[in-house]
Amino acid sequence: MKKHGVILLMALIICFMLGCQDKETMAELEEFRVQKEVEEQNKKLIVRLIEEMDKGNFDIFDELSSDDYVCHFSCDSSG
Repeated sequence: MKKHGVILLMALIICFMLGCQDKETMAELEEFRVQKEVEEQNKKLIVRLIEEMDKGNFDIFDELSSDDYVCHFSCDSSG
């Protein structure tokens, strides 16, 4: 009977350890999924920016950039 108690205890410990690892793995996979979504959105924005600028629509830059964007190079085409 003592032997069965030890086996049951070991089984419970293993199940608990595997359960915790699974939650950590799922959380990590969710972080990767969210990161991938953000990267896909960024790619779409850049493609749109380039397509619009190729058409001569340079106002798209103002539309896609944030209000607090700071240009660190000469953005003025007049020199």
